[in-house]
Amino acid sequence: MIDHIADGGDNGEIVEGSGGTYAHYWVNGDKVDLEGGQWNNMWVSNAYDIAVSDDIVIVSGDVATNMQTQVPAVWVNNDLTLLEGNNRHGIANAVFID
Repeated sequence: MIDHIADGGDNGEIVEGSGGTYAHYWVNGDKVDLEGGQWNNMWVSNAYDIAVSDDIVIVSGDVATNMQTQVPAVWVNNDLTLLEGNNRHGIANAVFID
């Protein structure tokens, strides 16, 4: 699991005393925060898998909505894409680059 329990809010900024989760990963010891969903005092985003090829980094996971639902999501080079469609509850567990 790539996510981290910390005092984080949307886009990885600090929300004092929140205890929420937000997705991030590390490159050569430097933490890269990923854009999140709506802050709802429980979590913003979670990351479950990462794939790297040349200069492409893809992370799969989920983000929170303002209705406190889980929406599947992927980050491609740190740009968030929601995989909503008709799905308002779900996660993207894995990613693979062919």
